[in-house]
Amino acid sequence: MREVKIGEKTVSVRGLRRGEIKRIRKESGAVLLAPDAKTFEEGRDLACRILFDDETMSAIDALEEHDKQLADLWEAIISETYGSGVEEKNS
Repeated sequence: MREVKIGEKTVSVRGLRRGEIKRIRKESGAVLLAPDAKTFEEGRDLACRILFDDETMSAIDALEEHDKQLADLWEAIISETYGSGVEEKNS
């Protein structure tokens, strides 16, 4: 698990499970590793709703679209779900 700061709150991030990834693709059309402009936002939002409680979602929703914390959160979700190149290389 990774931790990411969202506003004043520190959030623990776990990877998405296979069934959750399939749900995201079915409901939003988003392919997490190959996002496109049409489905990315809906897929990202659904992933966050799956992973986080209402209080955390309120903090996420309060962020500006281009906030670095939002980018850090998405990077943590993807890295926890699929691993990162650096981690795979060192394992």
